[in-house]
Amino acid sequence: MVGINLGREKGLFTYGRIFQRPLDERFWEIRDIELKTTISWDSIKSTATGGTPISIFFRDDGKKMYIGDGVQIAEFDLGNPWEINDSLTFVGKSADLTAGGNPVGNGLFFKPDGTKVFWTDTAGSNQINQSTLSTAWDITSMGAITTYTTASDSIGLWFNKAGDEAFAMIFNAGSYRLYALPLTTPWDITSVSGASFITPAEETQMEGINMSINGRKVILFGTDNDSFYEYELTNQGSYQFQADQIVANAYGNKTKRPQQGNAGFFINKQGNKMFQTVTGAFDGIEQYDFKETRDSSR
Repeated sequence: MVGINLGREKGLFTYGRIFQRPLDERFWEIRDIELKTTISWDSIKSTATGGTPISIFFRDDGKKMYIGDGVQIAEFDLGNPWEINDSLTFVGKSADLTAGGNPVGNGLFFKPDGTKVFWTDTAGSNQINQSTLSTAWDITSMGAITTYTTASDSIGLWFNKAGDEAFAMIFNAGSYRLYALPLTTPWDITSVSGASFITPAEETQMEGINMSINGRKVILFGTDNDSFYEYELTNQGSYQFQADQIVANAYGNKTKRPQQGNAGFFINKQGNKMFQTVTGAFDGIEQYDFKETRDSSR
């Protein structure tokens, strides 16, 4: 029997009580991942695609993958949903985004209907960018670019499912902090009004971010220790972050990766597949599978 959620969702937080853990939260335990496959960037990119893989995003059905390579955003079709080593086909790419001063960094996100794309600039820039797609999910149909300027370097990027709040890893006072950015107009990053943040204590270079669909679980990637960290959000009932709203998972919040990766990673909404870009001695994409956990208390 599927659990019943008697609460209601608003922004990041869920009001009420979840009596039984939903199916998608049987996964989302970052300690319980295993590397399934790795593909090289050279084997899938088009000769017209430059740069190296940095950011990554998938359509909800797992049949489309998007890679930000610093220069542009490339689009791929998957022959088998959520399996990158099965009939992965290059479809097209955006224009050269460096020409307008908007290179693609670690943060990449699409509006759920595929009509808008968002990305952070590469390290050292203070911009979050957005562009409308005239044809949904077709990266070659990008239009004009508008931006929101952050106070400092911005890296990771995520949105809640209503699109009225964005979340970004922004550098502040010596470390990357997780910022909540309320939007007065949903899915318009230029409409940010106010901001609040929390500072993860585990390391200073927390640069990548993913959230579960109900906003309770937060996965961050830190480049100091080349590790994933899992957190839960507490103190429900406020749009603004408070210092004690992020707590490390009590039973294994940290997972060391087998090799160096980027802060660009993506977890599907079911919480059973994770993908991360890697660069350096090897440029490519790694696919991880989550093992199902049976603890129904969380």
